[in-house]
Amino acid sequence: MTELDDQIARNRKELEYHPPGDTGRAMALYSLGISLRKNFLEAYNIADLEEAIALHHLVLDLHPLGHSDRPDFLHDLALCFSSRYNKQGTMADLEEAITLCRAALELYSPAYFGRASTLNNLANNMRRKFLKFGVNSDLDEALSLHRSALDLRPPGHSDRSDSLHNLALCFRSRYDKQGTIADLDEAITLNRAALELRPVGHSGRVNILNNLAISLRNRFLIFSANDDLDEAISLHQSALDLCPLGHSDRWHSLHILAACFNNRYHKLGTIVDLEEAITLSRAALELCSPGHSCRVNNLSDLAVYLWDRFQQFGANDDLDEAIVLHQSVLDLHPPGHSHWSDSLYNLALYFSHRYDKQGTIADLEEAITLGRAALALRPVGHSGHASTLNNLANGLWRKFLKFGANGDLDEAIALHRSALDLRLPGHSYRSDSLQNLALCFSDRYDKQGAIADLEESITLGRAALELRPVGHSGHASTLNNLADDMRRKFLKFGANGDLNEAIALHRSALDLRPPGHSYRSDSLHNLALCFSDRYDKQGATADLEESITLNRAALELRPVGHSDRAWTLSNLGYVMRLKFLKFGANGGLDEAIALHRSALDLRPPGHSDRSESLHHLTVCFSNRYDKQGIIADLEEAITLCRAALVLCSPGHSGRANTLSNLAVYLEDRFQQFRANGDLNVAIALPRSTLDHHITFSASLGDFPLDSDESALDQSNGVPESLDRATTGKENPLTSEDLVGMEAFSDIIINKNLTKEESRSQLTTKFNVLTRYAESMGLNLPACLPPSCSSGVSSISGPMDVDLRECPTQLSNEQPTRLSKPDKIERIKERLLGMLRSSQVFISHGRLPWSTLESDLEKRGLVLVNWPAEVPRKRNKGIYDLNAEHADKLYHAIMHPDEEHRLGFRSLGPAPVDHGTGTTHDANLASSSKRTLDVQDSRPLKRVKFKEPMTRDNFSGAKS
Repeated sequence: MTELDDQIARNRKELEYHPPGDTGRAMALYSLGISLRKNFLEAYNIADLEEAIALHHLVLDLHPLGHSDRPDFLHDLALCFSSRYNKQGTMADLEEAITLCRAALELYSPAYFGRASTLNNLANNMRRKFLKFGVNSDLDEALSLHRSALDLRPPGHSDRSDSLHNLALCFRSRYDKQGTIADLDEAITLNRAALELRPVGHSGRVNILNNLAISLRNRFLIFSANDDLDEAISLHQSALDLCPLGHSDRWHSLHILAACFNNRYHKLGTIVDLEEAITLSRAALELCSPGHSCRVNNLSDLAVYLWDRFQQFGANDDLDEAIVLHQSVLDLHPPGHSHWSDSLYNLALYFSHRYDKQGTIADLEEAITLGRAALALRPVGHSGHASTLNNLANGLWRKFLKFGANGDLDEAIALHRSALDLRLPGHSYRSDSLQNLALCFSDRYDKQGAIADLEESITLGRAALELRPVGHSGHASTLNNLADDMRRKFLKFGANGDLNEAIALHRSALDLRPPGHSYRSDSLHNLALCFSDRYDKQGATADLEESITLNRAALELRPVGHSDRAWTLSNLGYVMRLKFLKFGANGGLDEAIALHRSALDLRPPGHSDRSESLHHLTVCFSNRYDKQGIIADLEEAITLCRAALVLCSPGHSGRANTLSNLAVYLEDRFQQFRANGDLNVAIALPRSTLDHHITFSASLGDFPLDSDESALDQSNGVPESLDRATTGKENPLTSEDLVGMEAFSDIIINKNLTKEESRSQLTTKFNVLTRYAESMGLNLPACLPPSCSSGVSSISGPMDVDLRECPTQLSNEQPTRLSKPDKIERIKERLLGMLRSSQVFISHGRLPWSTLESDLEKRGLVLVNWPAEVPRKRNKGIYDLNAEHADKLYHAIMHPDEEHRLGFRSLGPAPVDHGTGTTHDANLASSSKRTLDVQDSRPLKRVKFKEPMTRDNFSGAKS
């Protein structure tokens, strides 16, 4: 039993001696009521306070109006109601306390010694009412009352420190509401004055230390002066020393000291401060048992500190614990609670972050569900409406990136637009909304290809950059994302200015990310891509070398285990292969193969980018086969290409090109081993690519087109016929053989051509096929299946010529219907085909006019049947021929008689190539069989170039 318990027992015994009507009963009732209230303030037993209120009511009844002691008893009863309000929060108790204080104040004379105490307590109750409802007039009255009380407590008065302290609290409250710095400074000045009056040993020193520290921390949050925060930490530590284990205020000192260390961590980045914040917060939570009024704040703040540590080190345990803590907060905030929406909002953010880290769809779905629930509780006009719109939009954006549903992205765009409308010019988060909306439009462009989306993304990105000048924390990321969009625009339109701007922006971003910066590898990687693109466009070796250097630097920063290592390996392998194609050095190609193999190892079966690695590796082995002639490389290319084809199911954007490349590799193997199976498949495969371009029936009216499978089945008639015709041939395939096979594989309609242009091209191809079949003693229509054969005549269309019956007439008439550019393109295709078959090096699909004759001589060949009246062009090639010369040259190269056809003839045995001369680059030839490699500029993956969306600060509990 405590001393206070003894006092209560003695007071109860004393009351027994004063029954109703006794003159001493009022004092006995009063003494017992006072001791019970004191016991409540120590033990928080509500029964003690309830009894004290009942006793004080009895005392008041014994002191009617006019009694000299009535104002004191009114004041004491007011204190009891105020205490019960602090415990239970019932507004009726606070209103009763205010009424009783006002009644007592009216009965006190201006000079009465108890007037100052009543002024002080009425002021405290008015401040409590302000904190509940936020009415400024209540706080203004509290300030006025406290000033009056202070005037009655001059220097030397025993209660002066109380008035100084309470007045300081009012000024701090007004600062919290209105943000006037003068109020904060006044609070600090008053607290310092109060602290001087409460030296070490004073019972109220702890409160002054804590409140002065809180005001200094608030000033630090405004001006970031380290001295203010350091002093705040020192004061809180002194307060904690005065609150040993068991002290009722120890949890509070632990809690607010933890907040200070967390602030210093965010300012200075010192991990020891963050660890101290976590330790102190855990200690505070242990003292806040379930049911404690401030347990929610401790749970919420500890979750924030663990989240900070997760961001620093990425430990899943920290994030998991933060989620559990916030779920506990949500459990303590039932629906309807004033902080319910805050709990939903914060928990949604944490699930979103865990999805970013672990990729669990359930977390993303939970984040979206919680975000929607929070938004429902934060309607238009709510201070958190814009931030909730922003973060819900980010969740839907992530869902789009995962599943590709347009509806998710469209909703994200709508939500971001709404958030932007609420963040007018001058709003601190306007740049975030601009940036996030730009990312969404950029992704919609990647998905749907609408130029308007790309332009909108660029416009928004530029607007965001204006609001994020040099020195802004988001300046580098905005530079990066705007640069990515400019690169996209370059890839669409080919304007050098766009790519040059992208390079300049990426360089600026790189300058802001010195060695050690977490995003430096991204800037290196993205800048390398831009230089690679510029090399592809302009062919400057310096750009290629720069791309290689940047890719190597990026790879060093993306060691084994880095999520983006495979991309850097792949891109470095790509540019090393370009270097090989440029200079023919075997070492570059060998390194490219090793890099692509490493990338493939990081993309196991099931990985979305595995087919890309297979493709790059396939092309590299094909290049090495072309250079060195090692059959194992060709076999590897075929194996890898088949594996890539398995991953490119019908409808896949790369399927047609993969089919074409596989056909070329099988054709190469046929030339080596004369295996009819390779030739059959090589000729049949390109036919199965037709459905990836355009259907014949849609483009030509009534010409039938079958599915992949039926087309392959029905096209087998051609390979079988060709097989029968070539079985007895012992010599290698002639250039005419290759022209015939290429004509077959080129029967693909370009969907960008008009109907008449498509008809013209298709007729030309069948013309070549007809002559080729006749040269082998075959009738082409007889080789075709019925469904195709029935449509051959419709190709001639308005010419009213039956292709099956009049191949010679078609041959004579059709060239005149081609335009000059079409004829030049046909000439180029035929010459390139002959050059490839003759193992002559071809750079980027361009005819080597300036060295053509010398290159042929190195192979023991000579150009024959060039029309005498057509000039030989050595620089610009044949593109500047006039229409007459182009027509003559076209007829020469398409001449039905091989003896008179423009082509190559042997001068004798070809010289041996020891590997030091030029090399055959089939992968960059402008043949339709090599489309995938010609157009290969690496998919523009968003995650590789952009940076994460901006999230608004979450509303954690404040101390």
